[in-house]
Amino acid sequence: MDLEFGYWATRCIGQPIRLMLEYAGAKWEDKIYQAGPPPDFDKSCWFDVKEKLGLAFPNLPYLIERDAQGNTVRSMSQSVTIMSFIARRYNLLPETE
Repeated sequence: MDLEFGYWATRCIGQPIRLMLEYAGAKWEDKIYQAGPPPDFDKSCWFDVKEKLGLAFPNLPYLIERDAQGNTVRSMSQSVTIMSFIARRYNLLPETE
């Protein structure tokens, strides 16, 4: 399964997710959205594609899991949801309290 992670071209709340994916050895693609220059900070790069991704709640950050044929298996947004999924999928949860 391939993963696509999407977030703005900043670290912020996306960086812990990127670090988890790297640490887990996941096969993933980093989809970076770059806002335009000030004072407008044009976000059309995100607004043009967000409804086409098939997300139930189109928001950044997002994670899309695809099968070998490129079909979407599952998709999610919100950083805590994504980190919880990665932790369960790649056995990063603690074994004892």
